[in-house]
Amino acid sequence: LISASYQCTADYALLQVMEIFRIFVCDPSEIDQLICIHKYCCDTWKNGSKHLHFYTLHNQEHAVTLIKVAVRWIHALSLFNLKRSDYFILFAACYLHDISMVTLPDYTRFYTGTDTKPNQILTSVESALRKGDTIRSQQALLSAYQEIDAYFERRIRSSHAQDSAQEIRRFRELDFLSANTREFIARVSEAHGYGVLDVYGAKSTGNSELINEKQIKILLRLSDLLDMSRYRVSDVILNHNLSKLGDVSRFHWISHLITDGCDITAEYISTENQQSAQHGQNLLRNGCITEKVVLTVNVLMSQTTPIHTKAPCCSIAESNLSCGADGQPLIKLVCEGGAVCKPDVCNFLCKWFTLKNDYLLKEFGALKRYLNSIPEHFFASEIEIRVKVIADQKVPNDIFDYLRDYVSNH
Repeated sequence: LISASYQCTADYALLQVMEIFRIFVCDPSEIDQLICIHKYCCDTWKNGSKHLHFYTLHNQEHAVTLIKVAVRWIHALSLFNLKRSDYFILFAACYLHDISMVTLPDYTRFYTGTDTKPNQILTSVESALRKGDTIRSQQALLSAYQEIDAYFERRIRSSHAQDSAQEIRRFRELDFLSANTREFIARVSEAHGYGVLDVYGAKSTGNSELINEKQIKILLRLSDLLDMSRYRVSDVILNHNLSKLGDVSRFHWISHLITDGCDITAEYISTENQQSAQHGQNLLRNGCITEKVVLTVNVLMSQTTPIHTKAPCCSIAESNLSCGADGQPLIKLVCEGGAVCKPDVCNFLCKWFTLKNDYLLKEFGALKRYLNSIPEHFFASEIEIRVKVIADQKVPNDIFDYLRDYVSNH
């Protein structure tokens, strides 16, 4: 099915999702297509990305994790009710939504676009060259090289959702997929870069549609935000390049190394009292059961010293620090769209988590608002995040200094 120029042995990560494909997709021909998509993703990412070398993994390992997380979401949240065809689109998008990150950008945009940054870089170099000092000129050229590299990194990251959608539609290696299927995968993939209102505010008729596009988009976005595995970065590369990473990339790399995955569960609480039941009132009214989705994030750093906050945390209605059953710190965050948590002083662990997961908090706030707006829905929705310290890993001082400085300055 796939071009001979892209032949290679599929990696063992595929075995982690084959049973999921068999249960949720079922159709052998579609499972074969997912295997080919896995191979295509693996081939494409084989040598990494030139401009995103210090970016967290977005290859087939990331895709496999997303597929497994999506299944956990399906079991945890009553909202999702997908068909076999929906699962195929979802799993394919898990592989392809970041595929353009590995593609070299159009370098001509550096001098043909409307961005002012290239002119600023050119002006700095010209100024150094006019002074005639060889060392300063060489330093200016090196600085220009680094700024140009950062320029293209920003361009790739900022437009990768749209660029990936275009690659899904155009690249011939995916010709084994029908045009309609490619279009659905492209639209779902592109939506992972949309604002929350564009996704949760879109009209949908749910299961009456041939493809439940809105729910697939929501599932992909939620799953993408919960890939918190330590495997996404390499501590070897970090240790040897600590001072060379950009501030943002270094913060995220260190954050991944002190995060040991997460778990999604649901708790159900009846909001009806006994008196209502005794009088024969209908218990199955809207919101008669509270469905609390609990995300437990395991971290390896017990650092709860007070820290001054410079900006409020969005989509948090309540934040509590307590001591867990094992004696380790436990933070509970109650998510609420539109809410703002703005204490003058917070603890370091909470501030670090909210800074690292700003997109996740906003997504949960929008998700809760959407769930509670669904008509004729028996569940009133609550979303809670529990940041659980499972071990106090000794973070080397030089690494923690970078983490502390970044958190303190935001």
